[in-house]
This record gives sequence, C-alpha cells and structure tokens, in this order.
Amino acid sequence: FGQYGSRALIDMNIIPTEIVLNDSLWYIGNSHFIYTLADSTLEVRNFRFANHDQSIYANGSASPRENDSLYVYLSDINLDYFLSYTNIKRAISFTGAITGWAKLYSLFSHPMFEADVEMLNARINNVLVGDAYAKASLDRENKTVNILGNIIENTDTVTRVDGLVVPKDKKWDIYLHADSTNVGFISYWTEGLVDNITGRAFGDIHIFGREKKVWIEGDALAQNASITIPFLLQASIIFISSNP
Repeated sequence: FGQYGSRALIDMNIIPTEIVLNDSLWYIGNSHFIYTLADSTLEVRNFRFANHDQSIYANGSASPRENDSLYVYLSDINLDYFLSYTNIKRAISFTGAITGWAKLYSLFSHPMFEADVEMLNARINNVLVGDAYAKASLDRENKTVNILGNIIENTDTVTRVDGLVVPKDKKWDIYLHADSTNVGFISYWTEGLVDNITGRAFGDIHIFGREKKVWIEGDALAQNASITIPFLLQASIIFISSNP
C-alpha cells in the first residue's frame, strides 16, 4: 500500500514466474498493477499469461468511466474453457482456438465490450464447419451480446452468422445463412430419433434455445443428404439432389 496525494494506492509488481494449471505449465511475465481506491481505477500494465502454444495479454485501465478501457489480446485460447462457465455449453458445443482482441470499457460501473476474433478449424457439436471470423459487442440497452461473422470452409463455402446471447435470461439465438454448410452438427440434437445426419445446406437455419432446450427451424435445401432412423432398425435414407 502507498500514498499518492491524498489517495491510497495498491501498487503491485509481478515478477516472472511459472505455475501449473490443468497439468500445463504456464508463464506469467513481468507486469504492474495499480489500484486507486479513491476513483476505483485499476491500471494493468503489460500483463502476459502464456504457455508454449497459448497466451493472454492485457494492458489498459478498468474503471467506472467510459473513456477508460482495458485491451485484451488472445492467442490460440481454447473457446471451450470460457464456455464451461456458461449455460450455453449444455445446449450447444463450440470448440476451437480463439485468436483476436477484445476491448472492455467502464468495467466498474456499466460494462461494455467489443471484440474481433477468429477461430480456425471451428467445430459445432464436434463437427468441423470451417474457419470462423466474428465480431461481438455488448448492447447495454437490450442487455444482449450481439455476434456477427462468417464461417469459411475450403475458401469457397461461406456461412454467414448473425446471433445474440441474453446472459440474464440464459437465452441464445443464432441465424445461419448457409451456402453449402455441413449440417452434421444437427445430429447432436436429434440423436435417438434421427441419427447420422450428413449433407450440405443452402438457405436459412435458425437455432435458438434457453439453457438445455434447443429449437431448430429453417428454410433450406439439403444437397446429397442422408439420415439414419434408429427405430426403423437403423435404416439409412439417402437424398439425392442436383446443384441448387
């Protein structure tokens, strides 16, 4: 603790150190934290937390003021780690490593954030759908996290994504504007009724839910699709279609 004028401070330097987290060795770099009690401002200077493949870097100020911001850069961070603290993981699974940045404002009063990230080899319900690129922001008035992005597979298959998450109500709502999108991820929700869904979709798919409940609706053409119906003694049905 120290004094700066009439304001008490917590002033902490972190020296380089190593810790073991989930059986992985992580490194904390030399960094500096200053917390000003009088105006509730936390300054983060060059914080870096990394292992051999992943890293998190933070720099800036967290305070009640909107003109103060904390910049966070992520490199190859497993998305599943963050989702494990949310209810959405119970209903839908997103896996892959995130690289990109986020900027957080007025964290100690009315939090706001914006982010721009990419996730290579993204998977929905453990089905590869391509490389995902997304921007996200917090709509403070409506209390939603808005997501807008694209999923690109083999450079020529593009799925536009438009969605939102309502943390308070534990709801989420995702629109996929499909163009030859792999629909295998739907099998996760239809298991036992319709299994092994394969094929490519062209059109609109709407996936929404609350906690563990999921609803799917859409208007899309399925190309070269097949399904297995368990109660018909594992009968497989193949749909043959021409190009849309």
